[in-house]
Amino acid sequence: MRSRVYVFCIAAVRGDSSQQLLREEIDPKLEKLRAEKRSYLEYQKATSELERLTRLVKAYEWTLAVDKAAKAATNLKQKKNAIQEAKDDVTRGGGEIQGMEKEIAELHKKREKVSRIKTNAARYID
Repeated sequence: MRSRVYVFCIAAVRGDSSQQLLREEIDPKLEKLRAEKRSYLEYQKATSELERLTRLVKAYEWTLAVDKAAKAATNLKQKKNAIQEAKDDVTRGGGEIQGMEKEIAELHKKREKVSRIKTNAARYID
């Protein structure tokens, strides 16, 4: 197999024109290299656009996650406040029940006292 340089030298010795050699050997290879360069540049452009869009999507997803976390924190705070209010209501209700039980006990005592007085009075009247 002959090298390209050898072919070029033989062509020069034979008197073939260098223009013909350029058209036959070098021009097709240059066109192939140009096509590969265009393809590579398109690939680079597509890759950089993909990276840009990936960063944009990740930023958007992060923003959504931050908003969701903020809403969850607000919701959690509201739930804790509601639980505390319910506990306060239970405590206040317990205190009210104890107060009512004391009132009921006092009323029972007064009723028994009045009952005794009526019984004693009825004895004296009879």
